[in-house]
Amino acid sequence: LVHVGSTYLDQPGTTSREKRTLKAVAHIGGSVLAGSATTIFSAICLCFATLSFFVAFGKFVIGMVCLSVIFTLISLASALYLFGPQKNFGSLCPGRARVTDTATTEEHQEDNSQNHLTDTVELMSASRRTKIATAGSALAILVCGIVIRLALSLNGQSASSEASSCPAITELEFTFEEFSISPEKDSYRCRDYDKIPSGCTYYITEWEPIVTDGLYGTVHHMILFATETSRSTCPYT
Repeated sequence: LVHVGSTYLDQPGTTSREKRTLKAVAHIGGSVLAGSATTIFSAICLCFATLSFFVAFGKFVIGMVCLSVIFTLISLASALYLFGPQKNFGSLCPGRARVTDTATTEEHQEDNSQNHLTDTVELMSASRRTKIATAGSALAILVCGIVIRLALSLNGQSASSEASSCPAITELEFTFEEFSISPEKDSYRCRDYDKIPSGCTYYITEWEPIVTDGLYGTVHHMILFATETSRSTCPYT
């Protein structure tokens, strides 16, 4: 994005915005694509890492680079072609820009005379109707995006308000008081629990085994499963 915009501004002010856009993309577009490709290939290696952080970071880099390339070579190039600044418009130092323009026009002309890729291409200026339609479409997309974002925010707030109605559970006990476990051989027992309110989500931060006196070395583990039905069917009795 910055490279294409800077190359556009480096063109002589006397050149039309269509020609400046073409020369900027032709001059720096290949380097932008090459740099993006090497970055993507490097990030792909992160996607095969063991740690989930590196996998997520690799996906993030690939997504950002792809979006940047698409926005730069399509959206930005189109915007510069239709609405790009001409002459010294928007310059923070107009006087300096005029001097630089005058002093470097011949140098730019010499460089551009050797560019056989863009010299033979003639671009037509976009009509006023096309510019108005493009600006209106961009504004409509922006408004739709804002509306969708606000709707998602409102839905998130309503979901958080519903979640706040869940009771604050700080500790749960899962025991087998009603079953006697024989110490002579391995034995499996199964039962269901209904201690989590429907629609509520909790996260386990700490656990501690509860073993009554006389059963040390006998009860060695407990496995908890979440079921879709309200009452589970136990394979072991």
